[in-house]
Amino acid sequence: MALSVYPYSAQAKFSDDYFDDFKVYQEPLAISETGWPAETFKMCGYTTEGGQEAQAAYLQDILRVANQNKFIFFINWVSVTT
Repeated sequence: MALSVYPYSAQAKFSDDYFDDFKVYQEPLAISETGWPAETFKMCGYTTEGGQEAQAAYLQDILRVANQNKFIFFINWVSVTT
């Protein structure tokens, strides 16, 4: 099962149990796309902190959790609008 993971878009907190609901399917898990914004922005009244430090922290956390859960692949990606 490949998942598109952008927790900031739903104002969700990323945590060690973020993928637990998907384990019920007993299928291999993968991340088909994920990323964190390069700049702080507001969307629907919420502020998302972006930047290099925020990106590095998110990548460190999600890679750790993906490794713990033995994800079969992981793609870091985010669109850029200019």
